Amino acid sequence: VYFAFIDLIGTKEIFKESSSELMKLIKKVQTLIDAFANIHPEIAILSFADSLIVKSTWCYHKKVKYSPESFLTTILELRTILSRETEINSYIILTQGQNFIESRKIVHINEKGNHIGMLSFGPPFASLFEIESIVKGLRNSEKKSLYIERMFYDSLIEESFLDISTMRKHLFQCPLLKTINEFIAIDVAQSVEKT
Repeated sequence: VYFAFIDLIGTKEIFKESSSELMKLIKKVQTLIDAFANIHPEIAILSFADSLIVKSTWCYHKKVKYSPESFLTTILELRTILSRETEINSYIILTQGQNFIESRKIVHINEKGNHIGMLSFGPPFASLFEIESIVKGLRNSEKKSLYIERMFYDSLIEESFLDISTMRKHLFQCPLLKTINEFIAIDVAQSVEKT
């Protein structure tokens, strides 16, 4: 299972200036996300006013190919669309974990639409927020556009879309497993950012 957290930077300042402008922005972002999700059935998106959580899954024995590069490319495409259409920057946190739950669906939504089941165990999901709390505490000079949990990073075969010269490593504690893990702070290569 893969998870991404996309945080839209500066939405609180927009709210301070004008709540009506923020509402217009939220509606625009929602429309963009709906359109993107419609052409990407391999992901599920849970959106908030200023951030998104994206989930995808793979299952070896079901022939759903394990491809972290594909997930990362999809997430970068979504971020590029949001940035281009709203002029708001963002950063991405990526985690992955084992997919123990047998299901062809990425998420479960009940008939009434008021229960959303993530259909995965919690550690990679919880790690998103532990990494985010560390990212929020970084000095501006230390901030990057991507924060990739070490297991996800180590599984990447193709790294040409990353600017390796900007790589920094940070430790965090997985809140559910109580283990010390590492994440990589890195920028997206300029050639990718311009597309």
